Amino acid sequence: MVTQTFEPDKKIAFIVKSILVFEADTTSETVLSFFADGYPGMMYQQTENGMLVRPQHKSMPVLFI
Repeated sequence: MVTQTFEPDKKIAFIVKSILVFEADTTSETVLSFFADGYPGMMYQQTENGMLVRPQHKSMPVLFI
């Protein structure tokens, strides 16, 4: 998995802490460990089979907050 971090443009820096991009060219399971840091988050994901959250086995939408 390739991970990139981008600093937001000055125009949106007051509401955007950082932009993280995760890319993987694999069909195996990927674990993303997110944690509460006091900032709301938005996630966009594009996969062939969607994203499944475990252990609840909940299928996530393409875009969620």
